[in-house]
Amino acid sequence: MRLESLSQKITVSTAIITLAFSFTFGLASFWYIKSNLVEQASRKIHQETNSYQVSLESFLVTLNHDIESMSKNLLVVNALIDSVGRDFYIGPFLKGYKAPLETHAHLTLLDFEGKTIAFNQQSRTDYPSYKELISTTISKERSYAEIIKHDESTNLLLAYPVFYGATGMAEGILAMEISLSKIFSTVVSKDHAPPAHSFLSLHQGADPLIQVGVKSEHTFYSVHNQLNLPQALQGLQLNIEYGESLTLALAPLKKVTLIYLGCGVFILLATILISRWIAQKIADPIISLSRIANQVAQTGIPSAEIVTDEVGEVGILARSLKTMLFRLADAQNSLESQVTERTKNLVSEIAERAKTEKALRSARSEWEKTFDAMSDFVTIQDKNLRIIRANKAAHDAFQAEDGALKGKYCYEVFRDVSIPCSNCPQLLTFKDKTTHSAIITHENLGKIFNVTSSPILNDSGEINQIVHIAQDITEQKRMEDELFQAHKMEAIGTLAGGIAHDFNNILFAILGYAEMAQDNIPKYSQSWDYIDQVLNAGNRAKELVRQILTFSRKGPETQHPLQVSSIIKEGLKLMRASLPTTIMIEENIHSDCAQILGNPTNIHQILVNLCTNALHAMENQKGVLTVSLSQVVLTKADVIGEVGIAPGTFLELKVGDTGCGMDEKTVKRVFEPYFTTKEVGKGSGMGLALVHGIVQGSGGFVKVESKPSMGSTFYIYFPAIEEKTVEREREKQTGLPQGNERILVVDDEEAIVGMYKATLEKLGYTVTVYCDSAKTVEDFQAAPESFDLIITDQTMPNLDGSELAKQMLHIRPDIPIIMCTGYSSVISEEKAEELGIKKFLMKPVERKILAQTVRDVLNQAKKRAI
Repeated sequence: MRLESLSQKITVSTAIITLAFSFTFGLASFWYIKSNLVEQASRKIHQETNSYQVSLESFLVTLNHDIESMSKNLLVVNALIDSVGRDFYIGPFLKGYKAPLETHAHLTLLDFEGKTIAFNQQSRTDYPSYKELISTTISKERSYAEIIKHDESTNLLLAYPVFYGATGMAEGILAMEISLSKIFSTVVSKDHAPPAHSFLSLHQGADPLIQVGVKSEHTFYSVHNQLNLPQALQGLQLNIEYGESLTLALAPLKKVTLIYLGCGVFILLATILISRWIAQKIADPIISLSRIANQVAQTGIPSAEIVTDEVGEVGILARSLKTMLFRLADAQNSLESQVTERTKNLVSEIAERAKTEKALRSARSEWEKTFDAMSDFVTIQDKNLRIIRANKAAHDAFQAEDGALKGKYCYEVFRDVSIPCSNCPQLLTFKDKTTHSAIITHENLGKIFNVTSSPILNDSGEINQIVHIAQDITEQKRMEDELFQAHKMEAIGTLAGGIAHDFNNILFAILGYAEMAQDNIPKYSQSWDYIDQVLNAGNRAKELVRQILTFSRKGPETQHPLQVSSIIKEGLKLMRASLPTTIMIEENIHSDCAQILGNPTNIHQILVNLCTNALHAMENQKGVLTVSLSQVVLTKADVIGEVGIAPGTFLELKVGDTGCGMDEKTVKRVFEPYFTTKEVGKGSGMGLALVHGIVQGSGGFVKVESKPSMGSTFYIYFPAIEEKTVEREREKQTGLPQGNERILVVDDEEAIVGMYKATLEKLGYTVTVYCDSAKTVEDFQAAPESFDLIITDQTMPNLDGSELAKQMLHIRPDIPIIMCTGYSSVISEEKAEELGIKKFLMKPVERKILAQTVRDVLNQAKKRAI
């Protein structure tokens, strides 16, 4: 409804205020009365609940006392231990039990086997729970109580053990079973029955057992108490709950509500009449003034005086209003002119500003997208190296939520340290205002970064902030290291191949002349022993060259049966000379160990690498180095996790030290190529990797035991071979094979051709030697039938061995040729066979092998001639 007069507004406002006050007062009174009624109902319910609780507790205490007293009665005890008079005495005694429920209690006397001894007229003997009762009561020798349900009846079962006084032993059980409904009916008597619209219930824990009355979920207020029972019944955990309807308790509120409503209506009507009268007195002068204002509004600003019937303050107000309106009109015209002009300027400025803001938002959005799209870690830092902003790649790399890096120090994030790095490029940038770079390793992430810092200058040329860019070059550095290592290995291989030829030629001459010198000395004389040591050293050098070629992939790897114990003992002698005297060596080498398939040089390499590793692990080169060799049998459980290793007999080489030891993380990486914990210049990280590779190549495996500050022990396991598979090398008692054929020898080394000539002539052959391969071809072409066999080197000036063989075979196709070479990268045994060469030997060649090979090739040539 629209209120058109001031008097109507005053009337309605007064009525609303009065109504609000009346409503607030009535509501407060209503809640106060309701609270009192609820409190009274609550006190009543608590009192009733406590009354029922006391009655029920008293009854149960009496019941428990009766059954406990009966269990101690001499008639009951004697009925268990003596069957005489049982029916005459104990039966009537039990049947005569009346209190507290007269005939509603079921009494039963049982022995240990569950057999009923006696009962009253109401006893039941078919409850299965009696068996559990007997077992529990006898085993614990104390009272037992439980709630049981049978045939829709809920009963209380009490049992007490019956003790024989002479022995103090339990002889049976006295059980009483009473219906809870009967108990409840007794407690809730007619004089103490719950009133209408109330309920009373008994619970065991959260499970309801018996209830009188009906409980409504929304209209009842209840109290829940736990029964205080004697110790025998405490395990039942019985609770009693009593409640009454709040609807009945709050019934008086209806009368109070009607009274308050009547009073409120009366007050409202009276207020409206009084406020109407007051409003007219206040509003009439104002209404008169409003008519004058309305006339001025309708006629504009007239030049004549405004006619009005009012005098006094209202007339003065009307004339003043007219003058004010004239002045406001002039001011309005001037203001409208200024506003129009300013509006035009503001529209232009707003349009320009909107355009600028849009461009800024676009530029900022593009910058942020570019900033987060960069794969490198980009941060903006202040002068304290505190991160102001970081891109998405930086947050992802350090597994931080967006914005989590803000406020952290650069060195805290990238190096996990509390002070700036010594080679920090940011510090240099702040110093000279130029861009600087550095390579920084993050230990926790295991990554390497190429860090670049550039200054952000303000208008005065001073540094406010810096841009810090970290590029992850971990993979690049790894590939560079691998490529560098590959180049080194390739260079080593090339160098090994280059020196192998010359070194083998030198060894060939040394071994050949030593063998011939030994032939001219009495056997087992001191000089013969010295030369024998020269031969042994030469053979080791020969194996070493072969090992170098194998390691650099320049030669084949061969294995043969070995007696490892002698090799280990010889190696320890050499290590004793190279280790400091402060290192104590404890050795336990079993000489009766089985043989293995392997290579002597490889075994030496394993021993040297493990001993050297142990030396580096012992601080100040002091400690104990333990080396042992024994034969062990490994079961399937011992080789779990070792791929391709079967249980059986193994040789165990154990090398231990008392050094600094290793943690679990280092042990897992100890066999990785190039991994080392040593300082730069003290190790390449290849020693243990080489050991691991050699052992695996021999069909064995390696285990490591180590703890920090407790030393390390390496266990090397080689599979043993059966004796019947070992071809034992025996010195032949027969002499070297001889002959009288004509042999042509070609080699660019004079010492070697001289050794060939002396060796073969001693065997009966006629030998012609050449050091110039081109001259050899010329002389052979002049008399090709003058020779029965050609022995040639491969690497020679003018013509190499393969070219010489081609020309010789072109001149005389049936001439047999043996090629002996220290090393060649252009020819192998297969290629030599394709050229027609009958035998391919690697220098240095033992005398017996040379003699046998020459004889075999000549015999084959004779067979082909036939």
